[in-house]
Amino acid sequence: MLKSYLIVLGAVLFLISCKKDCIPLPDAPKGPQTFGWAKAKRNGQDWEASSGWGYIPLDSSKFGLSFETAIFNESDSSYANIETLTIQFIPFEGVYDIKEAKEKYNREVCVFVVGYLDEIDAYWTVNDRKKNTVNITSYDPVTKTVKGTFNLYFNGGETGDYPSSISFEDGTFEARLFN
Repeated sequence: MLKSYLIVLGAVLFLISCKKDCIPLPDAPKGPQTFGWAKAKRNGQDWEASSGWGYIPLDSSKFGLSFETAIFNESDSSYANIETLTIQFIPFEGVYDIKEAKEKYNREVCVFVVGYLDEIDAYWTVNDRKKNTVNITSYDPVTKTVKGTFNLYFNGGETGDYPSSISFEDGTFEARLFN
């Protein structure tokens, strides 16, 4: 009897204590991948997304990169974002240190958001205690294709019942200019 009581008590305490990390991130489709793709281990699990990039207004020597998962909306034949990871002010070559860029531009330069259409359910900002990098391995100015790798670590801003931290490790991507 005492053993059963302890098992039930342990299960209840476990459920109460993990409330913050018990709701998993969405297992959203990778989207159309019209302008490129991205792959990584998100919290240790395989993750794929669509990708693309755009010039930074007033500074064409830098660009912004976007990785998105999306679902197809049959009512208007469009895609609706589920997850969006954005990185801004990236130079066209070399290793980009997110913390240094954040300090240089005095603003968040990399965020991860979960939401549907214009509703944001949760967002995370870069964990400054970890090494967050994007490595641009090649850029083709003719096809406007950029390739690279990334390792990014996030802490929760407003996470609701989602995990308080998220990692994207061993990431690779190929992205073309949004048009």
